[in-house]
Amino acid sequence: MYKRIMLKISGEVLGEAGEGEGIDANAINKIAKEIVKVHNKGLKW
Repeated sequence: MYKRIMLKISGEVLGEAGEGEGIDANAINKIAKEIVKVHNKGLKW
């Protein structure tokens, strides 16, 4: 199992669906929840 990972998040992933500009809070929350899951498995950033 990996002990360290590198996370790259593109601007498209953070953007508002269909809007083309700005940051979507729902997208940020979803990504943050996934990061917490990985962190809780003991991986280091």
